[in-house]
Amino acid sequence: MRKHFTILITACFCLILSGFSLKCFAYGDDVIVDPNASRFYSNARVSVAYDGTIYYARIFSLSKYGPVQNWEIQRSTNGGVSFEIFMGGGLSGSSKCVAIDIVAAGNNVTDFRLFFARSYIDTTSKDNTLYMSKITAAGGSTVIVSETYNYTARGWSSLSLATDGREKNKYSDPYSISLAAVKAAGYDSIIVWTDNVGGTNLKRVGVAKTAYFYKNVSIATGSTSPMTSSWGRLGIAWDTYNDISDTYGSIHLKFLYPDNGTSPVFTGPYLIGNDTLSYRNPCVIISQDTAGGTAPGDADMRVMVMYEYNNITNSVIDARVCDSIIAKAPDFSINTVTVAIGAGDNQYPHGVFDPVWDNFLITYYNTTANTLSYSIKSLASAPGEAAGLIKANYRDASTASPVPICPRVDIDVAQIQGVFGWNDNYLSMFDTELSTVSIKEATVTGIENLKMFPNPANSSVNIKFTANESQQFNITISDLTGRVFYNQSATVVGGENNFSVDLNHISAGNYIVSLRGESINSNLKLIVTK
Repeated sequence: MRKHFTILITACFCLILSGFSLKCFAYGDDVIVDPNASRFYSNARVSVAYDGTIYYARIFSLSKYGPVQNWEIQRSTNGGVSFEIFMGGGLSGSSKCVAIDIVAAGNNVTDFRLFFARSYIDTTSKDNTLYMSKITAAGGSTVIVSETYNYTARGWSSLSLATDGREKNKYSDPYSISLAAVKAAGYDSIIVWTDNVGGTNLKRVGVAKTAYFYKNVSIATGSTSPMTSSWGRLGIAWDTYNDISDTYGSIHLKFLYPDNGTSPVFTGPYLIGNDTLSYRNPCVIISQDTAGGTAPGDADMRVMVMYEYNNITNSVIDARVCDSIIAKAPDFSINTVTVAIGAGDNQYPHGVFDPVWDNFLITYYNTTANTLSYSIKSLASAPGEAAGLIKANYRDASTASPVPICPRVDIDVAQIQGVFGWNDNYLSMFDTELSTVSIKEATVTGIENLKMFPNPANSSVNIKFTANESQQFNITISDLTGRVFYNQSATVVGGENNFSVDLNHISAGNYIVSLRGESINSNLKLIVTK
């Protein structure tokens, strides 16, 4: 994290924004995205392009309690040091913004597009409108979804976008793009638009319908090696409430093919949790690993559904994890994973898959401690293993926010960083943290039970394994460009081996640890922190 405002500039902003509490600028290294005294921001969404360009979408009103009638997308080309307006728009009269989402897709300059979904409601006429646009890096915009209906004051109440643009499936050309929306009407429904040709041939699919009430929807696209399924899976998770005033309900998960919206063999919907009265705010994450290997998700897909669970006194965040949704019917009753670490009222879970280190990156808000946490769940970890806490609080403030914080996380694959956006005191906040390596064997031969710990490491790291036979081998540590920083010969004995490597001379960064011998050929990913 970096300092972005001098004392003089901060003082000027605090004088200008006299209507805000001065504490709103006590954020230390956190970035306030283009602060403006006349705008009251909400619904922050963040997504990062293949080249590290950060897109930050939000909606805002022009007075603290006025109608939310404006939207905009900010863009940063320098890792979040500064932002500039990319595009924006506004409504008038009795119309207001309801929900937004963005996702950057494509892994090259030709295929790149930013997809932006937003919904509006006219509070007088009750017209409810949903748009999704496909936007080029130059700002050219094409509307690819446009749908209006007339019924209720809730409208298109929740939106979620997903793509396999970072690790695409075999028949994605150039990638799949999917949008899910909650349509609130006489019967609430979950609607999905999806295709595998970058939004040029979207199929509209009705996923679920109820006489009760839907509030939140979350989707994710998973990909895997073609030997198992040439098409990936689109996971759609939503919560259902018996009454619109209920604070908890049930969560279901259904799968479609993202390529055309049809149903795979194991489609669901599957009940997530033990009952229909204790859950809310689902977030689904699916692995995207098409490189092969031994970790869960290489021959199938790991699916993780996070949620808020009502434990009477407050809200905790747990998840259900399943490693098989293709080869056999998924069972989400086996592995319950602890996500939120520590006591308190934890809310608003969000996560994405990191294809660099094969982790699920996770964030959530603790309303008791006023903290934003950063955790990971490694693809190489056991399905029921708890998420690991990386940073207890990346929010540089100690006061509660009067508006929901609702954090969002994405992965910057160019810089190998997690990026975060959230709402705070009517401001839009941004931060970056390290993406963290999983202990995954890229290739493993000649040895068993390979472990490397701690990881991330500071002054030393331990490498432990069982060898089939005695032999000489080399341990090398190199960065991602191939530069070697450590090279040491050692003797392996048949049976258990444990080696300690001194890291004091190695700077902080991301590295590859290679083990090479007569019958040993293994690679591990390592993060060094200082």
